[in-house]
Amino acid sequence: MPDTKLTIRCSALPILDKCMGMLGAEMTIDQSSEVAEIGTEVHAYAARMIREGQAPDTMFMDPEIGFLVNAARQAWESIRSDYTDPQVEQHISFDLPKFLLSGHPDLYSLSASALRVLDFKSGYNAAAEVLPQLLGYAYLVLANHQEVRPGTVCLQVAWLRDRDIQDWTFSVAQVREWMRDLHKRAAGWNGRDFTAGEHCRYCPRFHDCPARSQLARSAVVDLMALDSAPKTRGELAPRMPDLYAKVQLLERLIAAFRDWLREDLTKHGSMDCGGGKILQLGTRERAILDVRRGWKIFRGALDDDELADCLSISKTALLNAVAAKSMPRMKAKDKAAIMLALEEAGAVTLRHERFIQWTGEKPEEKEA
Repeated sequence: MPDTKLTIRCSALPILDKCMGMLGAEMTIDQSSEVAEIGTEVHAYAARMIREGQAPDTMFMDPEIGFLVNAARQAWESIRSDYTDPQVEQHISFDLPKFLLSGHPDLYSLSASALRVLDFKSGYNAAAEVLPQLLGYAYLVLANHQEVRPGTVCLQVAWLRDRDIQDWTFSVAQVREWMRDLHKRAAGWNGRDFTAGEHCRYCPRFHDCPARSQLARSAVVDLMALDSAPKTRGELAPRMPDLYAKVQLLERLIAAFRDWLREDLTKHGSMDCGGGKILQLGTRERAILDVRRGWKIFRGALDDDELADCLSISKTALLNAVAAKSMPRMKAKDKAAIMLALEEAGAVTLRHERFIQWTGEKPEEKEA
């Protein structure tokens, strides 16, 4: 483990609480994805709403973002009276002997009666371990305002997709004791012991964790040991939290290996594997139609209805093209306007996709 003191963000605490092996990792765990980008936009809206004291007059062309910001408005309206002095997205940190703890709580309010901390979550409530993150925020606020000793500590998560607010209540002593225990475990970590589990798939040490290899071997053994005969839900359900987490781990390992292999073959060329077998990147041709150059030919061969059945338009590409033609500060309004016009013309439909997810309730009727 490096001698230099690490900076640990509160967003990393749910993993660190499970496995001290994160102390040997780079603590940046954010991932760029469409879901993350949506979350960033929703959080920015919520922060502005709370700062300004009213919902911003903003139109969203993406129906998913529109749904989430509306949920954020409703969540805030239901609890805003509890937050007498709301502090929004304040960066706070505290230097502990073993590591520097830092965080950006979405919202907190501190008074002699209570410390309240709220975190907006735009993802799905998959029985996620979020409490350590909230406890970390609470500890930071208390550590930076030691002149105030609130009567209670109320931690809340607004699950926007589920339109649900989850909360916990602690005493100041309980919050500080939790952090003392975490810090004590971190100080006593020997640099060798790891705890593998479902949390591994979010960990930045995913690629160099010794426990991960053991878990992967265990996953393969467990999957191969499944009887080929059909299993009832009752037989498999108790094992599913552990089994499905291992399946997800293997999927990520396979994807990581393919990415590495493709990159290696791109940089270094073909790989001689012995026995006359050579692995290389192949090339195959795909015919790509140039819409602009072929438009007259398309129109000559097909009528409008027949041509429409052959074409699809990317919503993202369409909105980007509209924005490129817009005047400064009009991009959002122009994109919203064209989406509204398309909706009124019946040109927008929503496609429902099935996916597997965990919830806090029984995971019934969840299919691929």
